[in-house]
Amino acid sequence: MKNLKRIHYIAAVIICAQSYTAIAGDDTFVEVDASLGLDDNVTRADVDSDIEYDTFVSLAATLGYEAWRGESGQLVLNASLETEQFLDFSGLTNYSVSGAATYTFGFSAGFGAPWFALNAKYRVTEFDSELRDSDFSSVTATMGKRIDDRTDMRIGIGAQSRDSDGRAFDNDNSFGFINIDFSVAPKRTLYVTYRYQAGDTFSTASPANISLAVLNEAGLANEADDVFSGKRSYRLDATTHLVTIGYNRALDLESAYDISARYLTSETDVELDYQDLMVRVSYFRRFGLDL
Repeated sequence: MKNLKRIHYIAAVIICAQSYTAIAGDDTFVEVDASLGLDDNVTRADVDSDIEYDTFVSLAATLGYEAWRGESGQLVLNASLETEQFLDFSGLTNYSVSGAATYTFGFSAGFGAPWFALNAKYRVTEFDSELRDSDFSSVTATMGKRIDDRTDMRIGIGAQSRDSDGRAFDNDNSFGFINIDFSVAPKRTLYVTYRYQAGDTFSTASPANISLAVLNEAGLANEADDVFSGKRSYRLDATTHLVTIGYNRALDLESAYDISARYLTSETDVELDYQDLMVRVSYFRRFGLDL
């Protein structure tokens, strides 16, 4: 039944994308994002013998349409297709289709006046791992503000839910974040983001390295993993801190490349804590459509 629902959702996104194309004009755009990355703990494990790393390539294409614009706000609809290809652990390779709506508004156009955004997103992801096939949904509220002529700030809160075919990967979280962009030179921006997340996480490990406390915490939400042979995945309640530092270089008004590093640490009440570092190099390009 879940696979049938996913098929219906994918079909709906494709129909919407075709509708956007049919009415394409100055308010319609396509964004393409290509990345090469390294994740040094794809198992989210805390014992060295369980930690695995992998390199991945990702490609995403987004069709966007400004559905409405008023004096103080706008509504943008997006439909996206994305894939991540993992080089060593092919079971982590995945394909996604998503739809999103973002309403952005403000009460003043003056310099330094805050702006606000409300975003809702739904994503269907199929992995080369049956346990990880998932439906994701999220809502986010953001406030942004220009601090001075070189610095911008964003803060926000949100919630996200992951409904997976595997029990260990059913995750619900709430989060808050702050982001600072600093222009070091024309077309060159340094940025840092801190995110605090509370709720579920998962860890994949050998049963010999799992304590009784972890087994009791996970309960029925643990199962033999179908990507990492001999290991099991466990769902746990955790507090996660994420810090991202990056550099963005605009090439022109439509394209840029980006280099970033994201470090996270996740802490549970059962002494299963893990760290993860992800490094990514990306190229972004936006195309306006005028059909």
